[in-house]
Amino acid sequence: YIAGQVAFDSAGAVVGAGNFQAQAEQVFANLRRALVSVDASFKDVVKTTTFITDLKNLPALRETRTRYFDATHPPANSLIPVVTLARPDLLLEIEAVVDLSQGR
Repeated sequence: YIAGQVAFDSAGAVVGAGNFQAQAEQVFANLRRALVSVDASFKDVVKTTTFITDLKNLPALRETRTRYFDATHPPANSLIPVVTLARPDLLLEIEAVVDLSQGR
């Protein structure tokens, strides 16, 4: 299980305040780092939960997501609109469930 990934850089600063696309890129980069830390990749993700503060950003989220997950076998996903996240300048958070037994 990978806890919610948000648009923080390595120093804990928010990347792309007010810019959903920049935050989405950072979130997926952070998710990639978390996966690599357990010798996994995006193909090992079986479920994600995505929290988004504004549904108008859904097309940008989908576009970004398709660059990371296999479109023919994407993980299950729950999308949850929220009023705010842990910090008001965060626009997106993704948590993931990973199956490390796949293909091993």
